[in-house]
Amino acid sequence: MLPRSAIYLATKSRGELPSLATMATNGVATLADRILAAPGPRTFVLSGGGAYGAVQVGMLRALEEAGIRPDSVVGASVGALNGVFVADDPQTAATRLTELWSSIDGKAVFGTGGRGRGSLSMIRHIVKTRSSLVDPQAINELIRTRAPRRTFAELGLPFHAIATDHLTGEIVVLSDGDLEPALAATSAIPGVLPAREIDGRRLVDGGVVAMFPTHTAKELGAGSIVLLDATPTDARDNPPRGLPLSLIHTLALMIRAQRHSATDSEAVGCDVFTLPSATPPDATAFDFRRTVSLINDGYQRATGHLHG
Repeated sequence: MLPRSAIYLATKSRGELPSLATMATNGVATLADRILAAPGPRTFVLSGGGAYGAVQVGMLRALEEAGIRPDSVVGASVGALNGVFVADDPQTAATRLTELWSSIDGKAVFGTGGRGRGSLSMIRHIVKTRSSLVDPQAINELIRTRAPRRTFAELGLPFHAIATDHLTGEIVVLSDGDLEPALAATSAIPGVLPAREIDGRRLVDGGVVAMFPTHTAKELGAGSIVLLDATPTDARDNPPRGLPLSLIHTLALMIRAQRHSATDSEAVGCDVFTLPSATPPDATAFDFRRTVSLINDGYQRATGHLHG
């Protein structure tokens, strides 16, 4: 039996990739092989996940090393903030996102200072506005100054940011115009950041109804999908204690229910290849202190899944 590298190089030199049947026969059908052999166009779908979104940066590095690139990109919430860099240039996205994530913290996203000062700021803001805990000025400035382009049309690949209509709960696909309002809308966590109005609709975080927008990606023309999952996948050993942890755990259960349907290839209507994350049980989606370890974890796990 030829080693995997010999089979791949032989077929690559003829300008073709091995079929799934050939790879299965030779026992070399890794996840990377199956992604490369799947029908196109290939869409990268980046899930929401808050600070956990750092794992997607490592995943993108592993995908680029495997020669797996998208034809289009769909992202929800933090997945859209990462995805816009992929749509701009898949080859350099991981490097640029590593630099970005290494330079931001909770203050850059939520505009709060230390723990005590931040809590007081949030209380003052919600009393003043009666709409959100956090003033959106910080994240709007982050998007305005760090987004790779100003408009959708300037990106190298088709890009779609997923938001939620806060009144009807409908999925709203944002695909043209200025990037700043679209990225602000898809990341507007209800109660934390205020809704963004676009074309007369009040829009909030896409993850509310489509944390994993694979069905939408299929509707937009995907022939196969690579899902970069940045949500917690580690099960808890014990029931959570206290209100904050109980609420976070409940949210994780709701996300898990969405994940089941979104990763079912038969339900979606095309091949869905998932790169799952596993985040520390003591971390939260609002904790930006573990960026480096999450990026490294995303890379190691994705490499193992792609070639294991």
